[in-house]
Amino acid sequence: MMTIWRAVDQKGLGVFRSNILDNFIGKYAAEKYPSIMDEFGSNLIYAIPANIPIRVGCVSLEQFNHWFGEEAVLNTLSRAGAYLLEYEVPDSGCLVGEYQAIFAIDAAILKEKYDISELPELLERE
Repeated sequence: MMTIWRAVDQKGLGVFRSNILDNFIGKYAAEKYPSIMDEFGSNLIYAIPANIPIRVGCVSLEQFNHWFGEEAVLNTLSRAGAYLLEYEVPDSGCLVGEYQAIFAIDAAILKEKYDISELPELLERE
């Protein structure tokens, strides 16, 4: 089993899909926020069967911190009421890259839901 960390808005949408971080995407673009196509390649992404719903997350809090730990980003997420979700996913249900992981949401078990503002405390516990 693998732990996956994912940021979502109050409706459960990923924070990039929900547009909470639109102001940051242009600022950092692919150097900080590579797309799944950039990281895994379109051949691999398109090879995932359409009937398998996938989500994107991080395999460690350090990786998550790379994406969302900057004070301005964390404050934006916190003001928007975002959550940090902790999932357990079978190894066979994940593709792990350098910056992110893709996982089959149907195979994931939600272990914990945190307020996004708890990220600094969670990193200290690691």
